[in-house]
Amino acid sequence: MSENSGKKAVKAGFWYTVANFVTKGAIFLTAPFFNRMMVKADLGAYSNIASWVTLLAVLLSMDFVSSLVVARFDYKEEFRKYISSTLLYGTAITLVCYIIAALNMDVVASFLEMPPYAVHLMFIFICVNPGLLMYQYSCRFDYNYKGVIISSLGTLAVSTLCALACTYFSENKLFGRTIGYYGPSIVISLVFYIYLLIKGKGFSMKYFGYAFKICFPMIWHALAGHALSQGDRIVITKTIGTEANAMYSIAYTCAMVLLVLWSAMNTAWAPWATEQMNAGTVEKMKKASYPYVGIFVFVSVYALLLGPELILIFGGPSFLEAKPVLPPVIVGYIFQMVYSLYVNAEFYHKKQTQIAAATIMAAAINIGLNIIFVPIYGYVAAAYTTLFGYICMAVFHFFTVKKMGKLDWFDNKFQWAVALGSLLLIPLCLFLYEMTIVRWVLIGIFTVAFIVALVKYRKRVLKVIKLIK
Repeated sequence: MSENSGKKAVKAGFWYTVANFVTKGAIFLTAPFFNRMMVKADLGAYSNIASWVTLLAVLLSMDFVSSLVVARFDYKEEFRKYISSTLLYGTAITLVCYIIAALNMDVVASFLEMPPYAVHLMFIFICVNPGLLMYQYSCRFDYNYKGVIISSLGTLAVSTLCALACTYFSENKLFGRTIGYYGPSIVISLVFYIYLLIKGKGFSMKYFGYAFKICFPMIWHALAGHALSQGDRIVITKTIGTEANAMYSIAYTCAMVLLVLWSAMNTAWAPWATEQMNAGTVEKMKKASYPYVGIFVFVSVYALLLGPELILIFGGPSFLEAKPVLPPVIVGYIFQMVYSLYVNAEFYHKKQTQIAAATIMAAAINIGLNIIFVPIYGYVAAAYTTLFGYICMAVFHFFTVKKMGKLDWFDNKFQWAVALGSLLLIPLCLFLYEMTIVRWVLIGIFTVAFIVALVKYRKRVLKVIKLIK
């Protein structure tokens, strides 16, 4: 990578992180308003709708957007046409499924435990949303951070404000929030959809085999990944009820700051890391992983220690019984962040089948354990089964990269020390949640120690961070 290109990558990566953090953080920041406007049953029902949308969006659209990561190298001269073609592939498949669902709406709505209007909105959203996603992906590859910011923050502002307004003024709060969020998102996505079709200047079936070969195993990876993170809520809804799902979901909302941070950081990290792999400069990637992992773990510890306060802010006193859910959920995000480093290497070497196998295995274990333990131990059990699923994935990806002969691309001792050490935080935090004064003293000590370390090793930290330039 040239020096000028490197500077563009750093600048763009920074703004991608900001845009992604703000976009996903809106869910975190608006939660207190929705949680106070809606009853627990409606909160649980909306969480169920969002879970199904996330799961089915991957399956019905064939997740063709994931193929863009490697297609940009293999189809450099016709990348725009590739985008428009794969966009239409996904829409055609989704429309066929929509027609079948519409002809059997009562059965589909009953199975999904969603009102019929939500099912219609879901299918329409899945048809056009890839337009927005593919536009943002193409902008990232061109380091066009302005396009990413305008599209993501614009969609965020409109859909969030509409959702808040519709929820507030509607007598049916569930209907108001659902139509208020997905309605504007559909309109905006459609605009970008049409834009990509115009820019593509054509359609060809010749890309279908290539895209299918990459995406088919990744569909099951993404689907299983969403089942791993969202399936527990569906199981809770079906076995205990929507109010239990609301309790569980509020804990996840509080922990979402970690998911937002990881997603934002990975959006900037993954393209840069694959470029280092392509250029053969993996040592630079290894050194840069220290601050990358360190920042995430630092924020995770803070979120763990502030767990009860986060629940009070985003849910209120009536949700405090969900405290035990937070530690395993947050530690699960640490494992997720660690194994994502291995996944980038696997994806670069086109090991999609192995990636999918790991996720499917973990999701199957998670869902099976949820079905067994949630009815016995309640919704808290789902947090631990999900954590176990993430641990299984981390182990699987480690051995996959070992088999590839690429373990030397990573500091494995450091990464696993962080991941396994984080497990000790679970019993510690559960104990500290009942000792408020001691917990706040530890928060103060932790903060001072971090500041001292940051000042003492500032030159080393800055040197490592500059390696990505």
